[in-house]
Amino acid sequence: MFDPSRFAVGGRKAEDLFRTIERAVYDNKLAAGEQLPTVRALAESLGINKNTVATAYRMLIESGVIVTAGRRGTVVAKRHLDAPVPIAPPSVTVSGVVAAHDGNPDPAFLPTRDEILSAFATTPSSPRLYGERRNVAELVGWATSFFESDFSTVHGIFVSSGALDAMERALRTHVKPGDKIAVETPTYMTTLALVRSLGLRAVQMEMDDEGIRPEALRNALSSDCRAVIFSSRAQNPTGAATGSRRARELRTIARGRDEVLFIDDDHSSLLELAPYEPWHAESARWLTVRSFSKFLGPDLRVSVTCGDPVTLAKLEYSQATSMGWVSSLLQQTALALLNDQRVQDRIRLAGQAYRERFVTLKEGLLSIGVDVPGKVGLNAWIPLKDEATVAQWLLAKGWMVRSGSDFVVEGQSGIRVTSARLTTQQIGSFLSDFRELVIASSTTFSA
Repeated sequence: MFDPSRFAVGGRKAEDLFRTIERAVYDNKLAAGEQLPTVRALAESLGINKNTVATAYRMLIESGVIVTAGRRGTVVAKRHLDAPVPIAPPSVTVSGVVAAHDGNPDPAFLPTRDEILSAFATTPSSPRLYGERRNVAELVGWATSFFESDFSTVHGIFVSSGALDAMERALRTHVKPGDKIAVETPTYMTTLALVRSLGLRAVQMEMDDEGIRPEALRNALSSDCRAVIFSSRAQNPTGAATGSRRARELRTIARGRDEVLFIDDDHSSLLELAPYEPWHAESARWLTVRSFSKFLGPDLRVSVTCGDPVTLAKLEYSQATSMGWVSSLLQQTALALLNDQRVQDRIRLAGQAYRERFVTLKEGLLSIGVDVPGKVGLNAWIPLKDEATVAQWLLAKGWMVRSGSDFVVEGQSGIRVTSARLTTQQIGSFLSDFRELVIASSTTFSA
């Protein structure tokens, strides 16, 4: 627990206490999950007004430094790490490590440098100036047609700098620090990091191969969650995909919850890894966010979003009063790539390859007694009892995987393997090594 005697609080104002605790957290003097005293206890210890401590705590929550954790009180928030913690034993020298940890698409299916330069060179208009139209009309038209294949009515298109840009703006306009947000478990690690950074409380929803379980959504809504974030197909990290029957169940549960914002991060979209079932679109507040990262590359920071008119208007206002717009040059380049027949063919091949790779890995693991969830995706989730030991063992064998602690709020453990990055031959080698691990340690795997 935070001990004020260990730290020199530079004054008696809320700002002073805020800076002291913030600095202690980012200097790693206060660890993630470490409990802070109650407002009253800390005020008495420091000899200051409890309102001052309450204000400092509120500032820390709003900054994502601390979170409220139910009966545990106020604790230091878990911070997202941009890179996996090195876990190879110091005595082991690993060469030729295969990257199966990063969630990236296979570069072989992304546009080439020459294709990108060609697309940029064909942009039909000059760079935009202040006061001119913010979005490229042709890209908005393309996105409208794209969404119309899944929605009866498209109220508008919001163009953002990637999916998380749209999701962050949506959360900032709809919820306030301290609110509960329902997320899948396991969920995309950066989504969880975003929720925490905004001072929001993540509530876990259990999943199966079909995505969110109906009772999990019902429980989350009953606990006053103000937003629900999910991926209805190719879920990261599990590959769960919601079918039509499950979609009807979830739609019924969500109906009438006008105060809740439903956000579907449909990141795989054009890859068509599974049919799309937009169960959330009958709600009063909803968004479907589709980035281009998985088929045009993560460095092309463009995403298109559709949703209800009120939420879309809030997103437009948020963008107009901050970054202004997504570069029209970037929008036009993305559109040119999307209309390039070579790129379209490669996207189709990518979808086929990713489906085959996921299924090959899943069936191979099942053949050695390891049952993994999900139907199809770019990543597979392997539930484990001791993820750190398994990740360490695999790294020593030449496989870098992602430890699962970043994907869960609490409880569940496992590792994420990016099947999209592995060739058929590599999957065979991975399964061979994993079989050896299963034989060596039959108690490692979750039931």
